[in-house]
Amino acid sequence: MYKQLGLWRYLQQFIGSTAFWLGATLLICLFLVPMWFSLLFPLKRRFQIARQWNKSVLAWLKWTCGLDYRVEGREHLPETPCVILAKHQSTWETFSIFLEFAPTVYVLKRELTWLPIFGWAIAPLHFISIDRSTGKKALNHILAQGKKCVENQLYITIFPEGTRTAPGSTHEYKKGGATLAKSLNVPVVPIAHNAGQYWPKHSYIKLPGTITVRVGLPIDTTERSIDRINALTQSWIETQMTELDTL
Repeated sequence: MYKQLGLWRYLQQFIGSTAFWLGATLLICLFLVPMWFSLLFPLKRRFQIARQWNKSVLAWLKWTCGLDYRVEGREHLPETPCVILAKHQSTWETFSIFLEFAPTVYVLKRELTWLPIFGWAIAPLHFISIDRSTGKKALNHILAQGKKCVENQLYITIFPEGTRTAPGSTHEYKKGGATLAKSLNVPVVPIAHNAGQYWPKHSYIKLPGTITVRVGLPIDTTERSIDRINALTQSWIETQMTELDTL
């Protein structure tokens, strides 16, 4: 993956990536205090503050590593609540989706909320944290919290594969996202991207370039089964990935 860079370019990206991680850590520390003070304000105000952190991180990433992005199909995102089902290839999309498709709540594993600093910073946002080992209990928790999100006019973002996948690969799409959308009677919006080419899983070094994010047309859930919703989502995302992974 890094062979095409050459030694000098590799060293530049290593230095840039080091600067990025140092800066990103400093930024989250700086935003920790305003995030907790945001508890004094309505929920959507807290999201505005958190988005500024995400915006700062992505701007710093562009400056240090030369990694930018573009969004195609942004107009497909409805103004009313929906469930966003997105490809998961790296940490990058957790920043970008929160910034570009706000206000959105993530469904995430509860272990992330235990992380020092990061877990404290996201606590005021009331993300839906789950214990994936509890099976149906976790799904019931998602459904209950999802209803509250819709009442607050929030998007809900889920990575249906449940874990990050390398470019060119895929995991089984879990039905939790489709089940949630069906139960809430809201559409599913699929999102594909090729962030894994530039910010690979478990990679310290970030590669320069432009990530492409594609937003699909909303998938209506009212007259479709959960299996059909899930299949349509997977088909659209993976079809787009076939093209995006060759860019």
